[in-house]
Amino acid sequence: MTANNSGNAHLSPVVNGQLFRLDKPLSGIEIIRKLSYGNGQEIIDTVTTDRKGNFKFSEKTVKTSTLVTPYHESKSAQIILAKWRNVYHILWQTRPSSSQQDSNISKHLNELTCDITDTEETYVLPSDKYDNGKHLLYSICDIDGTRATLQYAWTL
Repeated sequence: MTANNSGNAHLSPVVNGQLFRLDKPLSGIEIIRKLSYGNGQEIIDTVTTDRKGNFKFSEKTVKTSTLVTPYHESKSAQIILAKWRNVYHILWQTRPSSSQQDSNISKHLNELTCDITDTEETYVLPSDKYDNGKHLLYSICDIDGTRATLQYAWTL
């Protein structure tokens, strides 16, 4: 979350993602973004994946009268979920460790590639705002490029 002199708080960069199931795009899936900040305030946006599994959320900035301090930063959170077969899958969940927009978070949120069959992993992303600063992230998405890509579906 970034606050500037005009009383605006930056909650999230642009999000571009693609959702798969065993390398096949999932269309018509509800994607929910929940942004919390300040004293329990929340913004919830929803979109639906297109026929290629793509989804997008715009950058989110809000007007705030609350001064952004480390105390308020600890209450900020970014959560992106996919609802598939009445189960919510975590595509992105973190509490940004900086009150400023972080290019590492922006980079990853701009290129989310997620397979609904993958298990949730924990990642530690470096912060470009503080020396030794880190973001703890939970996700089923391929955040670091190490997830295997299935080239075929198993048959019995």
